[in-house]
Amino acid sequence: MHIPIEAFWRRFLQAALLLTCIGPLAAMAGQKAVHLRGTEALVPMAQYMAETYMRDHPGSTIVVGGGGTFRGYKSLLDGTVDIAMVSSGVQENVSNLLTKDSPKLVTTIVGYAAIVPVVHPANPLQNISLEQLRDVFSGRLTNWKQLGGKDAPIVILIGPPTDGLTASWRERVLGEFHSFSPKGVVTDAEDRLRHVARDSHAMIFVSFGELSPQVKALSVAAQKPTADKVRDGSYPLSAPLMLVSTPGTAPETQAFLNYFSTPNKRLRLQGIVTAETLD
Repeated sequence: MHIPIEAFWRRFLQAALLLTCIGPLAAMAGQKAVHLRGTEALVPMAQYMAETYMRDHPGSTIVVGGGGTFRGYKSLLDGTVDIAMVSSGVQENVSNLLTKDSPKLVTTIVGYAAIVPVVHPANPLQNISLEQLRDVFSGRLTNWKQLGGKDAPIVILIGPPTDGLTASWRERVLGEFHSFSPKGVVTDAEDRLRHVARDSHAMIFVSFGELSPQVKALSVAAQKPTADKVRDGSYPLSAPLMLVSTPGTAPETQAFLNYFSTPNKRLRLQGIVTAETLD
């Protein structure tokens, strides 16, 4: 099913109401609620899947929360959630949490999300190359006139180092031999979007699903961040969207994982390619 991102939020509110109404029924029936937490890039798809699963399975409860990839991994390892939603593999910060007694992590890729550079709508820039992105976010380019714009400093905002989307951006844009500019302001996606909506000198990156009408996404290497472009590889920046669990999960958790892994059940959002369409 395809649905525009702006229409998703109507479903989000309906799903939230459904969670409120169905949750007590599940508790009365003795069923275990299934908790997911992690990357914001996967929240829209997961909320939709929770809504449809609870509709198809009366008495069940699926609880979806954000907080970022690292929080998803950490919550799974400390047992406070059943499924982590992540947008990168195990990074160093997650490896530091693992011990010899930690459970094996079972990963299911459910899709790929376009990662997009974003500016203020009044910014005349429409397209940027990968090399220019690397130079902006590493601090080599510091003024908009170097990109053909006004004589004004480029203000860059980046995600927390524990964020999976930040890890994917660092890997694909900065590469092995570059690091983020020390002048980059570190904040979450919501704050970055609010900032760039009011600052015509700012540039940020977010997943396509987090875009709002108050900001402008740039094309990268003359390619727009659409699902088709992610699918055929012409859009160069994307992050894997994965569900992570542990062996021996509860029946309720495994049932929802199986449901989520059914290709024709998944929500298809702009800028997100579901895994099976890449086969």
